[in-house]
Amino acid sequence: MARSKSTARAEARRRYRAALSEAEATGEEASDRTTDRQDPATAGLRPPGGLRSLFSFKRPDWRGDIDAFPELLRTQRSLWVAIGAIVFGTVACIGLTRTPGQIALAGIILQLLLYVPSIPLLLAGYFAPRAAWLEGLVLGTLSLIGILAVNYLGGTTPPTLTVVGAVGLVIQWPIFGAVFGALAAWYRSWLRKSNDSARKSREERDRRKRQEAKAKGQARPQTR
Repeated sequence: MARSKSTARAEARRRYRAALSEAEATGEEASDRTTDRQDPATAGLRPPGGLRSLFSFKRPDWRGDIDAFPELLRTQRSLWVAIGAIVFGTVACIGLTRTPGQIALAGIILQLLLYVPSIPLLLAGYFAPRAAWLEGLVLGTLSLIGILAVNYLGGTTPPTLTVVGAVGLVIQWPIFGAVFGALAAWYRSWLRKSNDSARKSREERDRRKRQEAKAKGQARPQTR
């Protein structure tokens, strides 16, 4: 009696191992078929995401971005929201530089909406389908105009920006705006690749769990 039970358990373990091996082989064959259907140019590459995508760099299409900018200006809502935020910040700061409390509030608005890097630059660059660097360049220039207007037209406060400082801003801010816009677009791309990689990993784990559950069900001894 004990020998028959031991034999039954050994047979159940053998069936379980055989079913598990069969399930894994089936999954590998399906994976191989999927790999065969991939583009030969992308076959063998690792899934996007992680540190590899963190340091990936794609050279921008300068001419194509410039040609596409008028269309982006007509269709991209986030770009117009960013422009409106900069204009609002400029007008508000010009009108809020008459009392100490208003000057403090104007300083907060300047930090958030006009000083590069700013929220409008992040918004436009993050949602830009392309030419994020060019949008950053334009918004950086617009922010520069706003800063100069606030400095020289802002209420009764005397201008605090020297000629040398103004020249430095003219040179630096458009460049900083372009760099920050490109970084915002890169961050969005990295997030998308990381999310895709995490989703594929979850799908692979779920597939393996289903295979193991199926193998256990097939290996379970039938009761008479």
